[in-house]
Amino acid sequence: MEMKTKAILQVIIVLMAGAAVTILSSDGFAKNIESYDDGEPHAISIDGVEPTRENILNGTYPIQRNLVLCTMGEPEGDAKAFLDWILSPEGQAIVSEEFIPMSSEDAPVPGEPSDGAVVRVGGSTSIQQTMMLLAEAYMMKHPGVTVTVQGGGSGAGASGTINGTLDIGMCSRDLKKSELEKGLVSTYMGVDAVVAIANGAGVDGVTMGQLARLFNGDYDHWSDIGGGERPVAVVSREDGSGTRECFDNAMSAAVDGWELKEYCVTFNNTGGVINMVNSAKGSIGYISIGQLNNL
Repeated sequence: MEMKTKAILQVIIVLMAGAAVTILSSDGFAKNIESYDDGEPHAISIDGVEPTRENILNGTYPIQRNLVLCTMGEPEGDAKAFLDWILSPEGQAIVSEEFIPMSSEDAPVPGEPSDGAVVRVGGSTSIQQTMMLLAEAYMMKHPGVTVTVQGGGSGAGASGTINGTLDIGMCSRDLKKSELEKGLVSTYMGVDAVVAIANGAGVDGVTMGQLARLFNGDYDHWSDIGGGERPVAVVSREDGSGTRECFDNAMSAAVDGWELKEYCVTFNNTGGVINMVNSAKGSIGYISIGQLNNL
């Protein structure tokens, strides 16, 4: 029986920046991410709105999300002391370096942690870098305390808190009904936006509908929306990522029946998306606004 090359799917595992990358491609996908000699990686405006703090605060930037720290039941003990400090002016000053902080009104007064306390935190990679800075500052303030921070994605943050391997889960999305039903409680630490980024596409702004069609494969060349003659290489986060869920929800609201393009590159962390878009001309991905400085 004659084999049809285009029907053959290849699963390629690539190691990049210490992270596993799964590329699901039809024959010839690698050609889509070859280098071109024009353009630089950049953020893309949506419906004429730039991804800035001002536009997030005034509600005009269309893809926003809450940043949530979850505990099993109401926070208490050393976890509560750490969470209350994150919400204090001192902690929120660190949050504000990447994200939009919470209002300082009615901020809790942090209690003292117990000597030798260990607080285990994990989950969203979008929050991870800021959480590491928070943990470092908190441990300097309280030398007898240890705060451990790991990634894994928002789903891992929620599930790890439910099963007891984490004291605090990081979720770059609101908790799901199923997670709330299992006893998780939200503490909001800030607000974030999800920003589309592209490399050398010749396009600085799109409508929400155009963005959705770039990611579902309706537009397979940048020339379809006024850019240069180069193929579009779609880069995405993995299933279970809070960033992915926020982005998917926005795209689904823009285009009925929207689904992410079948053949695309997926990463299990923000750094992988940034590295790919930085290196691959014609690529497009999405990241937390707090990570734009790494582009």
